[in-house]
Amino acid sequence: MRKLFFFISLLLLVACEDSLVDPKLEVRFSDDITIVDGVAEVNTNDLVTFNIEGDMDILYFYSGKIGSRYSTIDNRDGGSLKVQFRTRYEYTNFQHTNLSFWISTDFNNQVNEENFNNATWAEIEVPYTDESYSDKTDTGGGFPATTVKQKTDFYSSWINLFDYLPENATKFHLAFRYKSDLPSQAEGKRGTQWYINWFDIRREYENGKHQYYGLYAPILTVNDHRDDLRYVGFRPLSLQCEGSAKDSLFWQTSAAALKFNASPNPLDVTNNPEGYEYCDNDYAISREFEVNPDPEPDVAVALKMTTGEVPSETSVIYEEPGEYTVTFIAKNYMSGELSELIKELKVRVVDPDAVDSEE
Repeated sequence: MRKLFFFISLLLLVACEDSLVDPKLEVRFSDDITIVDGVAEVNTNDLVTFNIEGDMDILYFYSGKIGSRYSTIDNRDGGSLKVQFRTRYEYTNFQHTNLSFWISTDFNNQVNEENFNNATWAEIEVPYTDESYSDKTDTGGGFPATTVKQKTDFYSSWINLFDYLPENATKFHLAFRYKSDLPSQAEGKRGTQWYINWFDIRREYENGKHQYYGLYAPILTVNDHRDDLRYVGFRPLSLQCEGSAKDSLFWQTSAAALKFNASPNPLDVTNNPEGYEYCDNDYAISREFEVNPDPEPDVAVALKMTTGEVPSETSVIYEEPGEYTVTFIAKNYMSGELSELIKELKVRVVDPDAVDSEE
């Protein structure tokens, strides 16, 4: 009888060892962190340390920052698709309000006159204004008017591109148009020289998960390419008006600016022997953009993967003020089965300089 009992006990022990065991996990803030009503309160750029205890096969950590949030779902409905840019001008002794902004949803991305004319282009309303918008404002702004001092940077407002896109649009191109219209009698006159020296286009989904594209690098990186106009992929196309004198002007792109370098209308036998008008539409056409690009995936840090010891702590620094939900996920696997345990902590981050200024 005793032998039978021992045999049954041995079978039960083996069975327990082969069955799925729930993971164990305890997480708390380090002792130097101030806790108010269960929420850690820290300043921007403070080191926030979490103490960890437990037993699990795998341990994931989500800091709660954009790009590392466990609770964010992939929701592409609604939200905003917007663009903002900065311009300035030089030389206005003839023709100033000749810069405009355009959008197309059926351009085939091959830049030539036939493909351009086969596409449908709609003008995006950008006003000429003498009000000084020298910063990235949410309202107002536009192209600087002639009353504005030359070489003064002007921001456009944030333009909602959904106002110009049909409901079923999946892609689009943007373009700046410089309209040259210098009559033959405008000898020595020149059109405005335009610069676009900052360009930011982004898609923001309603759940707060961001997708930056165009000149704006993902928020998780330290590289901000809004000041490098090459990332938008602008390409020049010059469409000459019928009967116009030929010129060699076109948009030029560098890291610093997208520039149209206007020149005077020369009345000489070499450049314009017949004294024709100069009449061109010069376009700078962007690369192709998606209306609903894949969101940047939220990324967890793997603190433990099957083998190895459970770390005793992990740390993170929050550079931006706000409230963050920190998530730890412990997982155990056995024969295709999964057991997981989720622990969440709240962190409130404040900017001490902003608090001091309010006081």
